[in-house]
Amino acid sequence: MPVQKVQTTKNGRPATGYKWGQHGHVYTGAGAEQRAAAQGKAAYAAGYKGKKK
Repeated sequence: MPVQKVQTTKNGRPATGYKWGQHGHVYTGAGAEQRAAAQGKAAYAAGYKGKKK
């Protein structure tokens, strides 16, 4: 799953963030895209094999 750019709110204000997959945590701020990618790497390391067909 790729890292996705999403629109969210932070402290009641619109913000751009990044998340890994459909249900990942939304990261905002500096280094957000790298933190979302790290979440994906951790998921695969823990045994995630991808979406079943």
